Amino acid sequence: MRTITAVTIVLTIFASCGPTSNSSSQDKVLNPEIKVNDELTTGYNSQSQNTFTIETLDNNLILKSLFDCKVLDSRNEAIWEPHFYDLNSELPISDDNKCHTSIDTIIYFISNNVKYALFVFGTHKYSVEEREIIPFAYPFTSLAIFRQKENMNWELRKFDKYFSLNNQGLDTYTENVSISVFEIGKENYVLSFHSQPTGGQGYLEGYLTYYSLRDFDCFRNIFSVMDYYTNSAAVEPSEAYTEEMIQVPIIFSKADYSDVEFIEKRDNPTKSDRITYKYSEECRRYIRDR
Repeated sequence: MRTITAVTIVLTIFASCGPTSNSSSQDKVLNPEIKVNDELTTGYNSQSQNTFTIETLDNNLILKSLFDCKVLDSRNEAIWEPHFYDLNSELPISDDNKCHTSIDTIIYFISNNVKYALFVFGTHKYSVEEREIIPFAYPFTSLAIFRQKENMNWELRKFDKYFSLNNQGLDTYTENVSISVFEIGKENYVLSFHSQPTGGQGYLEGYLTYYSLRDFDCFRNIFSVMDYYTNSAAVEPSEAYTEEMIQVPIIFSKADYSDVEFIEKRDNPTKSDRITYKYSEECRRYIRDR
């Protein structure tokens, strides 16, 4: 499990282990009845509307609360019974007819003097107690974001159990994914998924996607691009191959969303292009500046 602290544009990555829980016996859900927050609904997700408050970010308590789990195994994975929507989704169900979910990454960041914690969960499939490894496939992903209140308790702001289903572009991502949070505008942060070039049959592709972290459109895909492509291993050594690299620098400003530049460099045929993308409040995503 990775623990990351984001400060402005620079990410400081700490040890590979997440924060250890202090005393789980003292941690408790402060309002266990679970209330609905209409600001955070996202339609399809059966569990994305729930919000609750806890005293500390205890990993075991969070897994048990969000995934309705009573048991954690020796790997600190939540073992839980799939519900109706789970059985009708692509959620991996193991040979014990249960789901196995772990915390992959925790990212902390501060916006408008408020501290946030973003949890990335992965659900894996087990067969005869061995985790199934699917080549070039990213695990089924769930996301949760907590906000620290003035009394130092943590409030769940959004939980998307089916993030992978709601963002079908994730099926282009591989196990070699860099996950980060950075400031894209004044006190406004986005979640970034960046896949290293991977592929097969001589083709390699890399992808970059930004997701909003604002309350009213949290986890919404706002920008996505294939930032690397080559067919170098699919052609004969004597033949010309295509290689395309995209740079995506941020033109930082005081706006909520700074402009994004799309700098394309391509060989065979040679091509160079520079395009600016601006955020559209109407479309709620970046669009090409005409």
